[in-house]
Amino acid sequence: MIELVYQILISIANFFFHVEVEYPYHSTDVWIHASSVGEINAISYLVNLFTEKHIPVFITTFTRSGLERARMLWGDNAQVSRFPMDKKSEIRRLVEIVNPKILIIAETELWPNLILETKGIPKFLVNARLSNKSFPKYRKFRRFFSKILKKFDWILAQTEVDRQRFIELGALPGRVKVFGSLKYDAVKRPYTVIKRSFHEYSDDDIIIIFGSIRSKEEDAVINAIEKLKKEYKNLQFIIAPRHLVRKNFIIQKLKARKIPYVLRTSRERVYRGSVLILDTLGELFDFYHIADIAFVGGTLAPYGGHSIIEPAYAGVPVIIGPHYSNMQEAAETLIREGAAIVVEDRNDLLRKLRHLIEQEDVRKRMGKKAQAIIESKTGASEKTFELILEKLKSIENSTGD
Repeated sequence: MIELVYQILISIANFFFHVEVEYPYHSTDVWIHASSVGEINAISYLVNLFTEKHIPVFITTFTRSGLERARMLWGDNAQVSRFPMDKKSEIRRLVEIVNPKILIIAETELWPNLILETKGIPKFLVNARLSNKSFPKYRKFRRFFSKILKKFDWILAQTEVDRQRFIELGALPGRVKVFGSLKYDAVKRPYTVIKRSFHEYSDDDIIIIFGSIRSKEEDAVINAIEKLKKEYKNLQFIIAPRHLVRKNFIIQKLKARKIPYVLRTSRERVYRGSVLILDTLGELFDFYHIADIAFVGGTLAPYGGHSIIEPAYAGVPVIIGPHYSNMQEAAETLIREGAAIVVEDRNDLLRKLRHLIEQEDVRKRMGKKAQAIIESKTGASEKTFELILEKLKSIENSTGD
């Protein structure tokens, strides 16, 4: 019954929201599916390990922004397409054209038709996770997802909690391993060196970056900027909205408070004294490397949070709100070790920002500790790659025989 309802819903979704699939030119060894920009970034180092070995890769992603990010990262090194919203006929055609030896799915992209229509193809669920928010929803349909999860050769969970949750949903215990998070390795990717001087920032300036800001956090962030600008003369601010469609809303809010701003896309040189709005894709990681303090968005309101790993790896002291379920393991480690600070609300955000602004030694100590912690947790991508490569070689050897 659930299967029938699902197929009807998928048909309706495809009728109203048709996705243009870009079929690959030729078959490939590895098909990797990820959801959006965050998941594409998380698997980036793993994908690089395949492309460096010249192993053909086909990547599907659910969102348009994910597609753009994948193209930006790999260009001609991998074939990329939007995912056809689990439409059975499109999945079958893709399987026929791609003819993959391995299917890799990132995190919790458990699309039933994708999994069931790739019968006979070894499957890996990598960087697998089930958040506090999503787990109860999956558990309501345990019988349905148990059938899906048993199709995987390996489920490589981020944490022991994730491992236990997948087993509770019906995954075979012997096929679920804890491998850690691929997101720790994603930060090892190359980044563009941003020079402070280009933006008229001086070495004495304290640069505060508000990264991946969501709509319900904008007022708190702009309120903090307005107050801090009046209290300190050597502060520079950068806002990076999580979704670029919020750019104009942020502009209007800054104008209403008579706060000067400049858009990154304008490429103007004189940013000093103006709030820089980072209205580009893929540059937030670059800018973290010139920041002195970072607030990570999606945490002051109940969104679940975004990457705390990127600013920490850049050696920047991190402030987050109380809602960080999407990055719980990393956040709790950084908080416990004194490398990140949690704030409860907009007033607490202002207080903690003032504390870090006035305490240079605290900033530097937190930043060094944060970087060391992230570096110590890298390596999951290599372990994942070796396990998949072993399977790929066994397939090729058996075909050769």
